[in-house]
Amino acid sequence: GGWWLGRCKQQTPKNNMSDDHEPRRRWNRRNSDGAAWGGENSTNNNNTDDHRTRSYYREPVQISAEFRERIAAAARASIVTLTTFSLLVFSGQESLPVAWIGNVFAISVLKPTLGGTFLSARDVFVPMIPVALISWAVSAALSVSSTEVYRIVLPFVVALAAMVVFLCPWPHLTMKNLMLLIFYLVVSNPLSLKNVATEDVSSSIQDIGPFFVPALVGTICIGLLVSLLVHVVMMKFARSTTASRQVLILMRQVSHETNQLLLSLTRYMQSIGKDSDVARQARTLIDYHTRRRSRIIKRLGDYLPAMRTESRLGLSNEGIDIDAIEAFAACAKKQQKHAELVQAATTQTLLGEDYTSKNSHVREVKEIISENLGYVLERLALEYSKSETVFFFINASKEDKEQIIHDLQHSMDEYLQAMRQAIHDAEALLQNNDDASRSTAGPMIRVRVTFLALFSFIHELRDVVSATKVTKDKSDKVAETAIARLLSCLKMKWLWNDISKRRLATKTAVGLSLASLWVSIRYLNGHLAYTH
Repeated sequence: GGWWLGRCKQQTPKNNMSDDHEPRRRWNRRNSDGAAWGGENSTNNNNTDDHRTRSYYREPVQISAEFRERIAAAARASIVTLTTFSLLVFSGQESLPVAWIGNVFAISVLKPTLGGTFLSARDVFVPMIPVALISWAVSAALSVSSTEVYRIVLPFVVALAAMVVFLCPWPHLTMKNLMLLIFYLVVSNPLSLKNVATEDVSSSIQDIGPFFVPALVGTICIGLLVSLLVHVVMMKFARSTTASRQVLILMRQVSHETNQLLLSLTRYMQSIGKDSDVARQARTLIDYHTRRRSRIIKRLGDYLPAMRTESRLGLSNEGIDIDAIEAFAACAKKQQKHAELVQAATTQTLLGEDYTSKNSHVREVKEIISENLGYVLERLALEYSKSETVFFFINASKEDKEQIIHDLQHSMDEYLQAMRQAIHDAEALLQNNDDASRSTAGPMIRVRVTFLALFSFIHELRDVVSATKVTKDKSDKVAETAIARLLSCLKMKWLWNDISKRRLATKTAVGLSLASLWVSIRYLNGHLAYTH
């Protein structure tokens, strides 16, 4: 015991020293700009420019726009529900039964834009007709048999239907959950009317006989029309819900985030090795604007099909250039890959780089890079903003566009020359110093990645604005007939080999067959479903 206590006392100072060293190393990482000096010039509070910069970077991020969008979506859903139930319930339901199913379909197809809602309604309506007809035929075949046979066969029929619907590879069979719901309602309706336990309940339920399937389809169509009607009415207001308007808003947001990203990168390049406080704030904003830009670009890509649909229907804004918008979206998507490289190079550190973040050689290298590239990058960001505005947001003349292309190319050449000069000066400083070369290996790799990623980012826009107008490829393709499309669908392989699809189909089949027991078993239907 004494020997063990002595060993513990001998090891205590070593553990304390490591505990003291670890927090200090983390603190140095937080106070550094990733691979620069610890910020000895950051205490200069008399510089008004630095004070304005810090105030800018500490500006809080507003989330009111997203909150307003959620309120608008909730208001549209409430209006759709109120209108659908008003048309179906207050009409007496003599010819349009199952009012709740109309509201379910109305909410399911309701999207933030008019074009998106139209596409969803089309995806429901196209497969709904054949599914309803097949369900009607199956229901008629089961109705011929006795009630006892109907009760026994129903769980197996709905289970088989679930497997077929979820494993079917046909592209036109969309909204599979809703299609399976239609099948279940049609097939189980005759048996559910026979299983009513009490006379009071049976007198309150009205059997419309063979017209149940057309009435159900009519109820669903009313729900779909109400969802479209809400967006059509919104077109009369200033804040319409057309996809063309939303796309223009998202384009401006992408442009704003791009300009803020370039501004943050400019501040970072101008302050590394000189002012670590501003460099650290700029590094945080680079990460923020890159992530936010990615989310907006994803939303922009989701709205493009809806915008094309509105254009074909003649519901888009006049003067909108769909080709230019698609070119902007494609360019932004390509640029995002380079922006993520800039994000990784400026916000992440290599293994072991934390130990060299306050090295004097690293500071000298960063000062050289800042002197060569700081203001050149600022001019490049300005030319990029002007080029993007001229080509995508205003109607400029051909001469102005050619001048903008020339100015952007000139700024890119200056940036490329400054980048090469900065790397040459940094390598000349480290040429005969092995210790400096080892300590600056990580920072130099990240700087090179940042240089090339930013140049590629700008070059993507340069490729778009300098490209000549290319006619769309109109290859001599023979239009497929309806029979050819049907044969191609029949030749598709079913999704049984897909484990996830097969598992989902199996679970749905088991769940739906258990749910059908409430209709098949007399006791469950008579004593539990319709209790006094």
